[in-house]
Amino acid sequence: MRISAGATVRVLGMMFTATQLTLVAIAAVALAALHGLLRYTRLGKAMRATASDPELARNCGVQTRRVIDGAWLLSGLLCGLAGVALVTELGSFDSRRSSSSSRRSRRSSLPKPRRRPTRRT
Repeated sequence: MRISAGATVRVLGMMFTATQLTLVAIAAVALAALHGLLRYTRLGKAMRATASDPELARNCGVQTRRVIDGAWLLSGLLCGLAGVALVTELGSFDSRRSSSSSRRSRRSSLPKPRRRPTRRT
């Protein structure tokens, strides 16, 4: 089944765009890969051992410094994937877009505060 980029799909009563469904699929694959890495590889076992007790892991021959560096690398890769997903969902990235315009749009969506009545004496 092929879905065009602008098409919407109804799933369980909710509407999703093709891009959103693609992002959900990518997230599911990333989650499965992370689970497989942590559960079934020597690196995953070393990561779990280092997180549990670094000194004991080091005494058992685990190079904890390398494992920690690998965890940071994995974290950076996942953050990069999240950034790609964000840009994909937004449609584009404009470095000239200022944060003040986004603040303005957030302010306009909030309800305006009520003014207190002034007392006349």
